[in-house]
Amino acid sequence: MTRIELIRRMKGLTQTQVAKELGISPSIVSHVERRRRYPYPKIRQAMATIYGVPEAALFDQDGWPLLAAVPELPKAE
Repeated sequence: MTRIELIRRMKGLTQTQVAKELGISPSIVSHVERRRRYPYPKIRQAMATIYGVPEAALFDQDGWPLLAAVPELPKAE
């Protein structure tokens, strides 16, 4: 899971709502969240604004979404 997906979910937003704010399709939001599509600088800046965090907290130096540090769950016995 990427940080942008985690923050979006924590804020209670859907991909459709974010897409509408950005003026793009929900599938683009999905692809960016899953690191299947490179987000253009304008989209990265807008996402950071929507989520209220610095762009560097969401994307690496190359512009790809950063992965969220989610702890592993214990294995079921």
